[in-house]
Amino acid sequence: MRGFFGGSKNMVTAGQSAQARETAATADEQRNGQRITAWPWDGQRDSAACNFAVGHLLTNVPARLMRGGRVHAETCLAALGAIAGFAGQRALFAHLKETKDESLLKQMHTVRTKAGGEYFFGEPLNRMLLPSSAAENNQRLWSLAAGSAVGAGLAPEHLPKVAEMFAYVANTLGGEREGLPSVASEHYPHLPAGELLKGLWPLAMMCFTGRFPKATRQFGVASIKHWPAISARVASTLLQKMPRTLDQRTGLIILMESAIYASKLKPAVLEKVGAKAAAGTLH
Repeated sequence: MRGFFGGSKNMVTAGQSAQARETAATADEQRNGQRITAWPWDGQRDSAACNFAVGHLLTNVPARLMRGGRVHAETCLAALGAIAGFAGQRALFAHLKETKDESLLKQMHTVRTKAGGEYFFGEPLNRMLLPSSAAENNQRLWSLAAGSAVGAGLAPEHLPKVAEMFAYVANTLGGEREGLPSVASEHYPHLPAGELLKGLWPLAMMCFTGRFPKATRQFGVASIKHWPAISARVASTLLQKMPRTLDQRTGLIILMESAIYASKLKPAVLEKVGAKAAAGTLH
């Protein structure tokens, strides 16, 4: 049985939503028995904008996926994973453009499948999802999401293997299961991660930039370098709130594999709105 959880139907901004205001004002969460009180944007010029972006994503992504007053948990996690993965890629390429770091550029390459698709690969891209030091534990999706899953009751020894998730995503590129997680079919999201990203990335950009249609105010622009941590924080928060019909290990796999996949997508794919999204599957 697929898991569902409730949410709001309408797009809201932090100026209109008590939940978003509370989230934007709170910069600490429970992670695996320890309280994180510092986020990478704390004390920086865009600190308020980043906190607002957290609240906006936390409120609006589930709202956008609402069906019959409820949100399909697996689809929500896949969508948030896709946003986090693509945000990591965009932050990496912005860094490479700014610094012109040749050593990092040499580690990046493109892979073409027999079906003609092109995807980004490289250790720098992987490190946008995985912490390489203790200082990055509050910035990367894997450390935050795994901490949430353990905090919600998943035994540490039952955490999925990171290498296996990366291998699964790579091996399914160009195939029938591309963009779908390595979980039982009853736990598939309603759309593959790429289709979810196409439908929801414009909304994510509104949240990151603090600019909403018909909003009476702007909430400030979150620096692109903070997009991965912002989206990872939101994804890990909602992972911990998943209903009991979806176990934390399955939810974590959906989240991470969707992120790994989306991190490899070329930006050009977002210029072509998927047929299912255009037909109204996302609303």
